[in-house]
Amino acid sequence: MQMDMSRLRTDYTSPVYQRSDGYISGSLGQIRQRVRLERSLFSFRLLNIMLAVGGQSAWLCAIFATLAILTGISGQAMGPAQQAALAPELVGYWGNGDSMLVSALVNISSQLTGEEAVEWNWVVEDCNATANNASFTADEVIVACASEIQAYFQKFPDVQQMFLYSSIGNWGSFSDLFQEVVYINAPLTASMIALVNGQSELELAIEQYISTISDPNEIAALEVLLAEIHGVLNNTALSYDQQMANLSSIFADFFKQHPAWAASIRGIKIPGFGSIGDFLNVADQHFRIDNFGQLFVIDAGQTQSRLVVDLTNDVNKPAYNLTRSEKTLLLDFINDIQAISSNASLSTNDKIAAIVAAYQQLMLIAPYLQSVLGSFPIGTEFGFGTFQDLINAYDFVSYCTCNTPVMSSWSVVFAPTAAPTTKAPTTTPMLGNCATLSQVIKVFNGNETIFYDSSNQYLNNNPGTQATNWRPYLTRIQNTIIMNSTLTTTQQIQQIAYTIKTYEGTNTARISYLNGIMIGSWGTYAQLLTCGGY
Repeated sequence: MQMDMSRLRTDYTSPVYQRSDGYISGSLGQIRQRVRLERSLFSFRLLNIMLAVGGQSAWLCAIFATLAILTGISGQAMGPAQQAALAPELVGYWGNGDSMLVSALVNISSQLTGEEAVEWNWVVEDCNATANNASFTADEVIVACASEIQAYFQKFPDVQQMFLYSSIGNWGSFSDLFQEVVYINAPLTASMIALVNGQSELELAIEQYISTISDPNEIAALEVLLAEIHGVLNNTALSYDQQMANLSSIFADFFKQHPAWAASIRGIKIPGFGSIGDFLNVADQHFRIDNFGQLFVIDAGQTQSRLVVDLTNDVNKPAYNLTRSEKTLLLDFINDIQAISSNASLSTNDKIAAIVAAYQQLMLIAPYLQSVLGSFPIGTEFGFGTFQDLINAYDFVSYCTCNTPVMSSWSVVFAPTAAPTTKAPTTTPMLGNCATLSQVIKVFNGNETIFYDSSNQYLNNNPGTQATNWRPYLTRIQNTIIMNSTLTTTQQIQQIAYTIKTYEGTNTARISYLNGIMIGSWGTYAQLLTCGGY
């Protein structure tokens, strides 16, 4: 394995430094400690910003975006912060003598044949050899193995489609692994484009590569590429974030014009860092963040945003072979995105956060849709990427230590309110009165509530498909929202309403059945939705 590991040789005791422009440097250990704390604080910053926008819909979006982030810290689903903290376990040894990562690779080997199997086994052998090399740190092993796996997936996209979201032990997926490498590399990219004696490490690496090739057409094309890179890096009016976004766009255009050279150019080594491909994986995140707003543009002749149009087209493509129920779930999700996109009171940042929150809710209901939804191309007019790229860019801006325009706009810290009390209700609420709705979700006798008991009774008295389909959601509301003592009463109401509304979507049968359910003597689900902002 030919990889430059020196860039990651760092201890876990060096201090963290932050420049005046916000860029953070320091040891990976210190950076990780800092980003874990900042990710926790970020969820509350986001909530406060969205509440400041005003309106119940903004409040609702904020709550679920906050929950989506905090799930990665304390919930069952492991998020970027936990994955970063536990990443060294990927290359630690299990009882069978292999690391968690190598074991996952071996499991895939048995499912491949022919050339795909042969080259995959090379990846397994290289990764295992790197993991067994005591001179490499955990991060060095992770970066090296991920680089080979990603290169393999690019060569065999059908294998990527099958295994991108496959589990690596209980840590996460291969998609998560690639994103973890972005987090490791991101703080190091600024030094790769810093000008020393008029040139950067990125430019020097390309010049060195040019000296090894003989194709005059490729040489001429790369010299044009170098000139464009030099123009960006010498433009003092551009911030680091803008330079990275522009470089991503320049390379994307180059690869579009010269696809045959893409793999070799991405494989060029940058001394003291890694490959140009590793660098671009970070730069691409900046490009997507910089172009979040383009997703909500309504093009001439359209009535919906680019994001909604692209996703709708994706769902209706026969190639994805979606079942009727899968289409229904995805179209309901797209309807939620349309409502968010058309909300003029929300900023671009708020819209992205709300969409990610809605995505998190969809994954609770239908995690099997992650692969197909993640592969949907979006922002096709300007080369944004896939829906999974949107999720990754959101995680990047909310987690990574690098300064970004979006992150700098979320700067207010929100202090959480007290948890609700658990006394049994003592009064009979007025019909449909939002001020007394809290009475029906108060817990008494250990785990009983008027909301759950009356809803459950209604389902028993009105059996059928609608009752069967709604029951698991009712149970989830009781167990994860009402019984969650960290949520305020207002938050619980908003989340219950959101769950109901998301489930109903535009399905008239669901709407008719659920909206008529009586909650004790308080009122109906339809009235609860009104109290929840719908």
